[in-house]
Amino acid sequence: MKFPIMDVIFHEKQEGSLCAQHCLNFLLQGPYFTAVKLSTLAQKLDEEEIKMAESGEESEEYHKFLQQSSGNMDDVGYFSVQVISSAFQVWGLELVPYSSTDKRLLSDPSDMTASFAISEITGLQYEK
Repeated sequence: MKFPIMDVIFHEKQEGSLCAQHCLNFLLQGPYFTAVKLSTLAQKLDEEEIKMAESGEESEEYHKFLQQSSGNMDDVGYFSVQVISSAFQVWGLELVPYSSTDKRLLSDPSDMTASFAISEITGLQYEK
């Protein structure tokens, strides 16, 4: 997917620690994501993690897990790479690390889309 050449580049002034929000909006070239929308994605991921952990409900690890704060977001604007990946999926895009051996990158790296570039721009390490 190639993006059209534009006369104006969309850019948001950095607010707090909302690097993920600003990077997503820059790459998509519009104010598509807010902290609230990303928080909703993070909460959905938290719910999925709890459901996965429920198989060991009686374990001490499960009870410790429930007492932990979210690993997908915090109060100052941090969002995990999983939240960023989920945000891309909303647009039908895929987050692939720049250093990936994905054949799409190997065949023609000049045809990279924004979804390939985000991990390089933000310095994020994609977790499997």
